Amino acid sequence: MLDTKEVIMKNNLSIIYLFLVSIFFLLSCSNPSNSTNNTSSSSDIDLSFAISSTTPTEASTGISRSTTISLTFDREIDNNTISTNYFTTSCSGAIQVTSDGFTTCVQMSGPPIASNSNKTFTVTPAYSLSANTIYRIGVSKSNLRDTNANGMYESWVSPNGFQTSGTTIAQFGSSSGDLGYDIAIDSSDNLYLTGYAANVHGNYYSGTFLIKYNSSLSRQWTRQTDGYYGKGVHVDSSGNIVFISNNRNDGKFEESYTSTQSYYTMIYKYNSSGEKFWLYNRGGLGQFAQLDVTSDTSNNYSFTGNC
Repeated sequence: MLDTKEVIMKNNLSIIYLFLVSIFFLLSCSNPSNSTNNTSSSSDIDLSFAISSTTPTEASTGISRSTTISLTFDREIDNNTISTNYFTTSCSGAIQVTSDGFTTCVQMSGPPIASNSNKTFTVTPAYSLSANTIYRIGVSKSNLRDTNANGMYESWVSPNGFQTSGTTIAQFGSSSGDLGYDIAIDSSDNLYLTGYAANVHGNYYSGTFLIKYNSSLSRQWTRQTDGYYGKGVHVDSSGNIVFISNNRNDGKFEESYTSTQSYYTMIYKYNSSGEKFWLYNRGGLGQFAQLDVTSDTSNNYSFTGNC
C-alpha cells in the first residue's frame, strides 16, 4: 500500500523542479544581447540620419547631360551597405536617379565612389542624360547603414531634382511655304525671328512677320507688317529691334541673282514690347535691296544688301 505522505512529497518535488526549469528558461531568453542573430531592433534606427547636400544642387537648371551625381550624408557610411544600379535601368540600390517617378532609373557605369571620409558618394551615369529633363535623386533606406549600424528612418527623395540643358524646339506656321530668314538675341536671351509665313498665329494675310520668344521659347508677341519677306533683324544697344522687309524672295546670302525688277524695302523699328517706333519706306529701286542691318554703340544703323 502506497504511503500518502510519500506521494505528497514526490508531487511537491516534481512541482519545484518544473518551477526551477521554467525560471531558468525565461531568464535565458529575456535579454536580447544573448542572441547573436539580433538584427532588427528599434535601436538600429536613427531619426537624425539625413542627407546634407546633393550635386547637382536642388532645383538647379542647365546641368550638363554628362554630369556626375553626388550625395553627402551627415555622417560616415558603412561602405558595404551603399550601392546603385549599374547593370539595368531597374530602380535598385541605395542611390537611385530617375526622370519618371522611379518607374525606371538611370543606369550607372559602376558602384558609388566614396570620398570625404565615406560621407560623400558619387555615381556616374552610363550614358548621357536626356536633354531638358528633370531628374530626381533618391536614397533607399533598405540596406543603408552608418558605421554604427544605424539605418535611416525613411527613404529620401529630392523634392525638385535638377534639370539638364539641351535644345528646345519651337514650331509655328502651317503646311504652306513658311520661311524663317533671320534671328537675333537680346541681352536677356529673348529671341526675335523674322521671315515669311503663309499662315502664322491666325494672320489675315501672307507676308512678313516678326516674332518675339522668351528664353524658354514661349512666344511673347507677333507683328505682321506687310506682304513682303522679312530678311534681317537686329537688336541695338538699347534693346530696340530693327528689321528689314522687302519683296525679294530669295535667301539672304545668295551668291548670284539676276533680275530687272524693282525691289520695295521697308525698314521698321520696334521696342522690346512690340510697339513700333517708326517705319522707313524706301519705295522701289531697280535691283537694289537692303538685306541685313547692324548698329554701333551709339545706335547708328548700317545696312547691307544687293544692288
